[in-house]
Amino acid sequence: MHSQAEEKKINAGWEVRVGRSICRWILVWEEVSKTEVAGCAAGYSGGGAFQLEKFYLKYNKEKITSLQIDNEEKINSTFVDFIYAVPSSIREICENCQDEILSWHDRDRWEYDDNLQLRDEKIPKLYQHQDMLFFRNSDAGILLKVLECLGLTSKPML
Repeated sequence: MHSQAEEKKINAGWEVRVGRSICRWILVWEEVSKTEVAGCAAGYSGGGAFQLEKFYLKYNKEKITSLQIDNEEKINSTFVDFIYAVPSSIREICENCQDEILSWHDRDRWEYDDNLQLRDEKIPKLYQHQDMLFFRNSDAGILLKVLECLGLTSKPML
C-alpha cells in the first residue's frame, strides 16, 4: 500500500512572520511508477487565494504527457472529471497526500486568521533561511509544473 509516510515525498516552504509561519507552498507526492506521480499541492496564488488540489501526472523522459488537476487535463486544457478519469487507487494516494498536507498545518489558526499556518511542533523538522522555513525530502523537479498550474506565487528553486 502507498500510504506509509516514508513513501511520501515532500517539498515545502513557509514564510516566517511575527507569531506565525504561513504556507507558501507544500507539495506531497508518491511515485506510482517510473512514469507516474500522484499527490496533492497547496499554497497561495496571486491575490491571496488558497489552493489545495490533488493531481495525477504522467511523464516520459522529463516531458509531461498528462497532468490531471481537479476537473481539467492541464496539458491540453480539456474538462475531465477527476473522479472518473483517475483510478481509485491513485485517488487514494492523492487523499493520503492531502491528509499529510493538512497534518503540517494548524486548522484552528487557519480558520481564525484565514492563513494556512505551520503547526508549532513541526518547526524542529525544518531548516530556516532568511524569512523562510523549508522542509524537503525530495526535489520537486518536474512537479514544479503542478505549482505553476495552480498559480502559486512561491515555489522551490531548482
